[in-house]
Amino acid sequence: EEETEFLKIQKEAQEDTKALSAAVRKGLHKKVDDHNEKYGDNPKKRATLRMLEAVFRRGVGAYRTNPQSVRPRVTGPDQWAFARVNAFMSALRSGRFQGGKFDQDLLPKGHPLSTKK
Repeated sequence: EEETEFLKIQKEAQEDTKALSAAVRKGLHKKVDDHNEKYGDNPKKRATLRMLEAVFRRGVGAYRTNPQSVRPRVTGPDQWAFARVNAFMSALRSGRFQGGKFDQDLLPKGHPLSTKK
């Protein structure tokens, strides 16, 4: 019974992440533009929309599949995912994560935290 509940949550998470809303896309696009305007000259710090979309989708998935880790003030999966994007962008800029490390496979090649060789 517990396992079927888990599978149901996983399926919902997959369905939720297939298509991002126009508002989310617009917000991520603005983040990419603002970031690259300031840091885009350095290829190790350059952000792409696809990169941030992946971080966002993983954030929504983490929100759905691990609800016990969600803080009480978080109002929904989009808020959680945008916070994850912001933390990722901070690590992209500064070369270090504030909390735990995540999505290192999405960092550009040459970035000090990137797992790409």
